[in-house]
Amino acid sequence: MHEIIDSHAILWNLDFMELLVPTLPETTQSNDTAASRFVDDYLLYQLASASHRLSSEFHAYVKSRGVKIYVWRVLACLVDQPGLMLTRLSALVLIEQSRLTKITDQMVGEGLVSKRADPTDRRKTMLYVTEKGAQTARPLIAQAKEHEEKSLRVLTAQERKSLKRVLKKLG
Repeated sequence: MHEIIDSHAILWNLDFMELLVPTLPETTQSNDTAASRFVDDYLLYQLASASHRLSSEFHAYVKSRGVKIYVWRVLACLVDQPGLMLTRLSALVLIEQSRLTKITDQMVGEGLVSKRADPTDRRKTMLYVTEKGAQTARPLIAQAKEHEEKSLRVLTAQERKSLKRVLKKLG
């Protein structure tokens, strides 16, 4: 994957886990009791909790700019990976292909992306970000990088690299 996708692994690839393990409210239990709770040491809960917090913060910014989250994801992928096929894009943005087809059709209508037939196989469609789409994506990408940097300041540079390496391995 390219840098944009790699730099957003936490903000993006783990969003689906929010559906698997909801964030539990804090309790007033003692530290000994709290430490023995299953969810406190359960990897999917920890991933979902971190993803929920980090994604919520960044998604609020995206929405405040009038951009839908799925539009952000599509633009972020296409801005540095022009000509993606819908199948590959679907895997990157974590949206089922038939739904993504409708989304990209809307984005074509809004002038954010364009579709072109693959010159080697006219049955396949390649997607490209337009200048309008790139103008929408660039400030969001800059903000995403800044958000990631601020969010991960609690980790050393080596821990950041290790976290991304492990997440890529799991994904």
